[in-house]
Amino acid sequence: KLFNEENLLNRIRDFINGAVDDYEKDKGATGGQVD
Repeated sequence: KLFNEENLLNRIRDFINGAVDDYEKDKGATGGQVD
């Protein structure tokens, strides 16, 4: 393999989690959290 699949998935997951965190911060407090 030319790359580590598990590492790639972890990087994608971290990127998505960061994007979700930024989105929730931009929304502000709405009284609930997205799981």
